[in-house]
Amino acid sequence: MELLPTHIDYSCNLPKNQISHFFVGCPPNRHIRVIKPQRIPCKMHIFDSYTIPGFVLRNSSKDLTVFYDWKSFGCVLRIHYKDEFRPDIELYDGETFVRSVDANFIVWENFNRKDYYFNATMHQVACLHEAQTWTSMLVDEKHPEEAWGPHNYRSCFVDDSEKLGNLDQPYEIMNRSSMNFLTFSRENSAIYVFYVKIVDPNYSFCDLRAVFAVQTYGIPDVDQLLPLYMLLSQCVITLIILCISFYGYTFIYRDMLQKKCV
Repeated sequence: MELLPTHIDYSCNLPKNQISHFFVGCPPNRHIRVIKPQRIPCKMHIFDSYTIPGFVLRNSSKDLTVFYDWKSFGCVLRIHYKDEFRPDIELYDGETFVRSVDANFIVWENFNRKDYYFNATMHQVACLHEAQTWTSMLVDEKHPEEAWGPHNYRSCFVDDSEKLGNLDQPYEIMNRSSMNFLTFSRENSAIYVFYVKIVDPNYSFCDLRAVFAVQTYGIPDVDQLLPLYMLLSQCVITLIILCISFYGYTFIYRDMLQKKCV
């Protein structure tokens, strides 16, 4: 960017052709990190791979085996399946802490899991009209990395005369001070690999994104033989009822015959 003065004050002895240069861009090595809460254990190298059931994937019905990249994804946050979670993000220049991030951000699961949720609706966070969601941003079948970001982010708190829309939908944008949290499946313990990305266009010229992983625990294990046990129990109960009915009918029939003979 170049700025050329159009008026020189009498007190300034500056040449009229002096040009000031400003650099606008992303500082080298600027990035964000998801902070590991002290109350939540973060485990390393506790497994090599895991399998995602096909019924919790967005674009597939087949089970997916994931070989976990510990170097890229880092440690796994162990979170109870009933707990809510919101990532806290900090801004760094290299290894130097800059500040905590208070801008709006989005998250998505790297392997297309859909069994995680947002606890707040658009109405609960006081949106003025329907907010952007992953469903609306992925209509053109783009990759999540490209589909939604500062280049097309639109706040639902700015009245742009759009129709109200459905405000009962989950609100899928988060920030440090919001009431919006992630919640997880209550049916199966699971491993999630999330990417987080700053979408506020006024926050930075940088493409700020990071990765964090979550492993839920605490769901009681259901015995896989339980359905078989239940079926056998029903069969035994049915057999007992049939036997009682048969012997009861036999007793009544014999009693009737004896009365006729008399």
